Amino acid sequence: MVEWTKLGILGKGSYSTIYLASLVFSTKQDSNVLIVAMKSSSLPFAVASMQKERNILELFMRCEEIIQCYFHQYAFQRG
Repeated sequence: MVEWTKLGILGKGSYSTIYLASLVFSTKQDSNVLIVAMKSSSLPFAVASMQKERNILELFMRCEEIIQCYFHQYAFQRG
C-alpha cells in the first residue's frame, strides 16, 4: 500500500502545481519513505497534458541537465 502526503508547494503555474511530497510504501515487513516532486492539476485536459510532458521527458532520459522522471502514476482524487 502507498500513502502520500503533500509537504509544501515547490512551484505553481497556469496549468498545474508542483508539490514536495512524501510517499510511504508499506509492506508486512517494513516501510520505505521517498521524498518526491508531485504534479497536480484540476483542469479537464490535465492527463493528456501530463502524458505529453512525460513523452518529452523520455526523449531526454539520462541527460544530466534535465531532472529525471523515475516513475509516474495517474490518480484521480475527489474533494
